Amino acid sequence: MPKPVSEPPSGEKLAASTTAEDAVAGLKAAAQSVHDELKARADKASGDGKAVLEATALMAKDTMLLKSATKLINNNGSSAERAIWEAGASVSEMLHNLGGYMAERATDVLDVRARIVAELRGVPAPGIPASDTPFILVAEDLAPADTATLDPAVVTALVTSGGGPQSHTAIIARSLGLPAVVAARGVDEIPDGAEVFVDGAAGSLSLEPTEEQRAAALAWVENAATLAVFDGNGTTADGHLVPLLANVGGAKDAAAAAALGAQGVGLFRTEFCFLERDTEPTVLEQAAAYRGVFDAFPGKKVVLRTLDAGADKPFPSSPTPPSPTRPSACAATAPTSRHPVFWTASSRPSP
Repeated sequence: MPKPVSEPPSGEKLAASTTAEDAVAGLKAAAQSVHDELKARADKASGDGKAVLEATALMAKDTMLLKSATKLINNNGSSAERAIWEAGASVSEMLHNLGGYMAERATDVLDVRARIVAELRGVPAPGIPASDTPFILVAEDLAPADTATLDPAVVTALVTSGGGPQSHTAIIARSLGLPAVVAARGVDEIPDGAEVFVDGAAGSLSLEPTEEQRAAALAWVENAATLAVFDGNGTTADGHLVPLLANVGGAKDAAAAAALGAQGVGLFRTEFCFLERDTEPTVLEQAAAYRGVFDAFPGKKVVLRTLDAGADKPFPSSPTPPSPTRPSACAATAPTSRHPVFWTASSRPSP
């Protein structure tokens, strides 16, 4: 993996020729550019990858992050690069201290921070190395924007020293069917080009694979080829049917899931109708979004989650955005009684 974006020098100040106003404007422009680039990637993705990219794109425009950086520029005379670096560190630490799911999002903030700094410097952000030969990707950690766009035909497995079972790296690796080991020790000591056996089920990796491990890897490849023609009818070894239900954020995801043999939707993330908008979607717009999902699975099961707002998915159109320090499930229910018009309009039956 390429080296990460380097930290701006501690105490770095604005250049004599740069005003605080210009620095703030440049920072906001860089954040907008990062947001737009991540959103463009999200538009081309589907499933968990799409959801991850959309949530990460929103972080680039996070009010707390940008206000903290702006304050450092105006009050301390910090350079835009140093200001966003320190602001990102503060937000990341806050999320880490919350623990659980929110702690896993701390790395995402640092990724957004690095991308904004790279944009301010006019240099490319680090990404997945290009290769014509399939390889196992070994890194300290992976940015969600990079993980979400992995090509399983090229990257055959993932190994990281950071992350956890609920990190975006692990979530997307599962959705892509890639063997992955996260929070692994000794990753930095694996030489480039080394032959490695990755056992995602056991959470282990081995250098210099044995013949038995080589045979297991070949068997996995053959099994993966069989899964590629899966017809959606899942069964246990003793013949019990196990319905395959998809996790979707809209009609595009639903159509892709149906094409892959899914038998319905186990979770339709309706909050994505509200993201990337300054105004609440109308009832007709929401009805059209829902209809696209229902049409992909006529007569089949579709489970809708009403709204999961706040935390890493703030609503720009919400009258009082939920606190970013509050877990998303709580934030989704807390505003209901305070703003009944907002939430009632969102849940009215479609005409």
